[in-house]
Amino acid sequence: MTEMLEIQQALQAGLAQSLPELPLVWYDLPGGLRGLFLDQDPAMKPLSPERVETVMEAPPFWSLLWPSGERLCRILALEKDLVRNLSVLDFGCGCGLVACAAARAGAREVMAVDCDPLAAQASQLHRLANRADAVKVEQRWKEADFDLFLAADFLYDLSHLPLFERIAARATEVLVVDSRLERLPVDGFEYLGDSSGRAVPDLEHTCRTREFGQLRFWYRGKRLELWRAALAQTESGAR
Repeated sequence: MTEMLEIQQALQAGLAQSLPELPLVWYDLPGGLRGLFLDQDPAMKPLSPERVETVMEAPPFWSLLWPSGERLCRILALEKDLVRNLSVLDFGCGCGLVACAAARAGAREVMAVDCDPLAAQASQLHRLANRADAVKVEQRWKEADFDLFLAADFLYDLSHLPLFERIAARATEVLVVDSRLERLPVDGFEYLGDSSGRAVPDLEHTCRTREFGQLRFWYRGKRLELWRAALAQTESGAR
């Protein structure tokens, strides 16, 4: 408990560098998860142009569960066979909740990687809060083989493509989820379909989070039909 409190205080102090007026609060999430994110009510107030500029220079991506992450948490909560007994890499993990969802679904080991020190702290906090003991948090990818590589909202910046291909070459299966790519510029992937997600908190009026809620899924691996069926099932259940 002391470690969690210390991390929470460090995250609040880190957020204060760009958004001093906004507190962090706990939210209940799909699959029985809990996450510490921006308090929705004060965050819905419009930001000044100066504040927007400060935030855009160093966006606190870890302070939200973005639609791609929220959708993956829902999928993994309902379809545990997708990750059970597998080693999983969540690269660019942000708040780390997808890694926690994979661990809670029975993954053997989960590596949550994000170069942002605050994202790493948020992931560690969520690992503790959700008792996701299989999760290990790192700021750098330690080159290794994985059963499943999860890449959510990573390839919107195509400068990441060489790193993506290097990591994907070490994984048996790869799942790409992105709200901004219309096509995946990598061979060997099957398009699973599109879906929707919603950020937590849903800051539509300040961050236009719903712009990132229309998601596309691509997959490479031997369990194509399992993933396709899981996406279809959870999508129909969300309606």
